[in-house]
Parts: sequence; C-alpha cells; structure tokens
Amino acid sequence: MLDHIATCDNEIARFIADARSAPAPEPEPGQPGRAGVYERARVQADHLGVDWKAYLVAMEWRHAVSSALLMGDTDVICREPCPACGTWGLVWAETHKAAMCVNRYCADQDGPRMWTLAQLAVERASRRPHQIAV
Repeated sequence: MLDHIATCDNEIARFIADARSAPAPEPEPGQPGRAGVYERARVQADHLGVDWKAYLVAMEWRHAVSSALLMGDTDVICREPCPACGTWGLVWAETHKAAMCVNRYCADQDGPRMWTLAQLAVERASRRPHQIAV
C-alpha cells in the first residue's frame, strides 16, 4: 500500500511539474499534505484547459479506485458502466488486474470485454462534462 501511495504521489508531482512548465499563472499555496497536492493540481489544471482537466480527472479516479482495490473493495468497479455495452456488468478480475463485463449481450459483440483501470479512467473522464471558462 505504501508503494502504491508513493506511486500516486510521484504521478501527481509529475503532473504539477508539467503544469508549471506550461503557460499559466502560479497558483496560491493551499492546504498542506496529500489533499493539498491534489488541490494544487486542480487549480493548475483549471488554468491550463480542458485537456489537462480531463487528464487530472482520469488520474484522480484511477488513484482512488486502485487504492480501493488494494484494500479489497472490488465493488468500486461495479459502479462504472461497461464502455462497450453501457450496462452495469463490470466485475474486477483479480487474476488479470482488469475489469471484465459479464453481461451476455456484451459477449455477443465483437469488441473488447476487459479494460484496465487506465482505460476505464479515460472513458470516465470523457463522459464527464467539462466546464469551459468564458
């Protein structure tokens, strides 16, 4: 679990470093600790635009779900619709480290039935409406 937290921290630090190199105003310092790091990333993503926001949304979701899975909570996967068929048939396949759709209609289609957390995170971020500053 500590390795997982360190990996998440390193990824969010890389996100912030990349965001700093992009043309955006420096955000004001926020709260300390891990929550502060995510908040700082959100502030920077707000200044940088939709692509950065979508990436951050996907990364945050993936961090939260992978943490839950490490603690044995596989129900977090069931709360996501299947990207292929749109039903609520996803289950976590621990042996494959991926989500699998068990819906029989999904099995009749030619597309994939298994998705990694990264793929589900991208799907989730693409479904989320983004607010564009006017």
